Amino acid sequence: MTDSPRTIKSNIEKYRLKNSGKRIPFGVGCAWLSSGYPNDREKMQSHQRTLETAYELGFRYFDTARKYGDSEWVLGEFIATIPRESIFLATKFNLPKVSDPREAARQARGFLNESLERLQTNRLDLYQIHDSRQMELVFSEGGVLEFLLDAKRQGLIGHIGMAIRDHPILEHALDSADFDTILTWGDFSPFNQSGAGLIERAARQGMGVINGSPLYDARQHRLELGVPQVLGAVLQYPLTNPGIDMTLTGPSNEQEIRASVAALHTEIDRGVWEEMQK
Repeated sequence: MTDSPRTIKSNIEKYRLKNSGKRIPFGVGCAWLSSGYPNDREKMQSHQRTLETAYELGFRYFDTARKYGDSEWVLGEFIATIPRESIFLATKFNLPKVSDPREAARQARGFLNESLERLQTNRLDLYQIHDSRQMELVFSEGGVLEFLLDAKRQGLIGHIGMAIRDHPILEHALDSADFDTILTWGDFSPFNQSGAGLIERAARQGMGVINGSPLYDARQHRLELGVPQVLGAVLQYPLTNPGIDMTLTGPSNEQEIRASVAALHTEIDRGVWEEMQK
């Protein structure tokens, strides 16, 4: 059974990070968990420990993508060790480089089947079009959106999303009743709130909002993220926007996921906030 767009926000809410008595809208982005699968066993084991630690700390939302190397395989190995229903699983796919919408839909179906196999599951909670601008392949008759809606009816995917930094493309998703979520990245942080309008509109329409790469601008500004107060301020900033349903932190190792959780509990001095607003 699939959910309507009007229930997506309450559905995502069930999978917030639960840690130290708090429920925090943070999930794990798996872009950096790519290991040279299956040959580099040492790196694979390190990534498995990272995912296991995240799960033990209370993370229940996991997001990956086809373009993240072998991240889907890495995550799939982890998923095989836990109850599938205990997590919200999201992945993404790029539109194929073709001109015919029906051919794009055919290839997208193959992408979905491959992702299901790699992730060792028979369904995805959220399947997102990723970093693609050829909207004619999506909305034309017989195109990718028709395939996604069919996959949703079959129970292969629970929700349909658009994931890209290009705001006009996200507006296409907001204009369509068939998209359940948008994912914007790097556009809601202490340094950049350019995504605020999109977030507000999506929330008003009852659509889910995923906020990616909260540390992107902090790295561009060369902040000392090893300082708990600084990391805490950057990670906690998205929590000020009630329209954001989930923010994704992207660890590359076990230490980073532990540091992220600690930062989310760190009390931030007013001076740190004021310095970031300058």
